[in-house]
Amino acid sequence: MKKLFEQLIIKDVDFIKDQGINFPDIIVEQGHISEFPKKRDFAMSIYNGKYEPVVLRYSPRLLEQDFGTIIGILRHEFGHIWFFGHGNVKTHTEVQADKKAEELFGTPIFYNKDYIQTIYPTKYSIRPHHLPK
Repeated sequence: MKKLFEQLIIKDVDFIKDQGINFPDIIVEQGHISEFPKKRDFAMSIYNGKYEPVVLRYSPRLLEQDFGTIIGILRHEFGHIWFFGHGNVKTHTEVQADKKAEELFGTPIFYNKDYIQTIYPTKYSIRPHHLPK
C-alpha cells in the first residue's frame, strides 16, 4: 500500500505542476502514531520557511484507509500546502484548504460518516460545522 500511496502523491503533484500552478516543493514522511492522537488525525503539513520544502507528515493509520479517504486527506493537505507557497501561512482556514483542493483538482472534498475527508460523494458536501475551522 505504501508504494501505491507514493504513486498517488507523485501523480497529484505532477498534475498540479503540469497545470502551470506554482506549488512548493514537499517532503513526504511517515510520522509516529503518537503525533496523531485523535481518531481523525491522519496528516499534517508543516511550513518550515519561505525557501524550505513543506513537510507533509502522515500517520501510519492513513495507509489503512480506503482509496477515496486517502485521496481526500492528501488533497486537503495539498490545499494547505498551496496556501503556504503563496504566503498565507497562518490565516487560511480548513474550509479554504478544502476549497483550494477542489479548485486544484476539480474534485470536491466530502466528509464521510466519521467526518474525515474523502472524494467519494456523501451527505456531507461541506466541512461539518462541529469540526475545527
